Amino acid sequence: MAARWSCAGVLLSAALAASCGCGVLLEPEPETQPEPPPSVPGASINGVFSIISLAVQRELRPAVSKLESQMESMNSRQSLLESMVSVLTTQTLKNGQSQKTEQLSSQLASQQSQLNEVRAQLNGLASEEPATGPSNEDTSPRVHFGVRRPAISLTRRLRGSRLDSLWPELLDDSNSEPEQESAEDTSAAPAHDHAALFGRLDSFFNVRGARSTDSQGTIQRRCSADRSAAGAAQTAARDCSDLHVGSTSGTYFLRPSGNNTQQPVEAYCDMDTAGGNWTVIQRRADIEPRQDFYLGWTDYKEGFGNVAQEFWWGLEHLYQLTSLGRQYELRIDLEAFDGNRSYAIYQGFRISSEVDGYRLSVTNYSGTAGDGLMENVNYQFSTEDRDSDQLSTLSCARVHRGAWWHGQWCGLSNLNGRYSGASGGSRTGIWWFPWRAMESLKRTEMKIRPT
Repeated sequence: MAARWSCAGVLLSAALAASCGCGVLLEPEPETQPEPPPSVPGASINGVFSIISLAVQRELRPAVSKLESQMESMNSRQSLLESMVSVLTTQTLKNGQSQKTEQLSSQLASQQSQLNEVRAQLNGLASEEPATGPSNEDTSPRVHFGVRRPAISLTRRLRGSRLDSLWPELLDDSNSEPEQESAEDTSAAPAHDHAALFGRLDSFFNVRGARSTDSQGTIQRRCSADRSAAGAAQTAARDCSDLHVGSTSGTYFLRPSGNNTQQPVEAYCDMDTAGGNWTVIQRRADIEPRQDFYLGWTDYKEGFGNVAQEFWWGLEHLYQLTSLGRQYELRIDLEAFDGNRSYAIYQGFRISSEVDGYRLSVTNYSGTAGDGLMENVNYQFSTEDRDSDQLSTLSCARVHRGAWWHGQWCGLSNLNGRYSGASGGSRTGIWWFPWRAMESLKRTEMKIRPT
């Protein structure tokens, strides 16, 4: 029985296995480890690119900055060129033939007026110094001379420049016939006018040796003779403070070097402003015809213009005055087109020699206009043909169209710029930045006197 059940169990098991398809027992496959993905060097490549990018930026940054700076400089130069083209165009239009004709006519009228004034002064002088020879009893040294009406060529003297061309003209005057002056045609001039006129005419009679004409004694010139006290004072005058007491404002002859062998230099003396005794060294004003101030080194060294109108006295004359022991103060008077006025005063004014570029020295500003020279102290003088400023990329004298003691950043003043008129206002005009920025000024006057 037991055997039957055992066999049946075996048969049942075989049938079940056959019905389930599990007749063949397969050996299970061994488990395998997944292969790691291939390593991708993405992180390391990004790092390398970052390092390279930083290195390239570090190397290129100075070059980029330099290029940007050059671009700004080129833009600035383009702006300056456009401004200069505009100025040149305006200047060309103003220099038409009709304008020149009007200027010449105006200048001729002005010179004729001054010639008449000189004639009047000579006539007044004739009444005090009659053209007669000294008597035998008169032993005091005197100067005797006859009065002639000056030749028309004398008007060349009145243009306010150098006096060298006047000497041959004056010496040749003795060859012409004198014109007698009646006593009733002249009147005695005041004493101070007489002395002042001696100073103005000193160079006329400073001729070596005694000269005389015919036996009539019409003209006698004695340079060896002593002048009057007033005339001697005029001869030795270095600046306007050396004039005699009571002198009035006007044109005088000075010898800034203090050497009596120096030919006299024409100068304008302001004897009224703040106690007087000022030697005027520059003037800009609304005067026609305009004096051109956009000139070169030689012009500013020797001086130019008409001392009774617009002029620059001369750097060499300033050096002679300020280098021989005297201490000078500088006064700058300014006037705007609206009538307002202001001034600036500096102590210790002096300039160096031409070898050192006429370097400016001033101290202790005071006044109402503001310190417009603070950026110009210790800098050399610059003109359009001699650039002495500290800028390597441009010339301040050309950019501002005015010679001046331009500093590293050109400075805060430009009194020798272009006269722009009431409607003007630019860096090329006449301006004093601490007072009116770059507003064009109507009048400026620079003057010095000893302290």
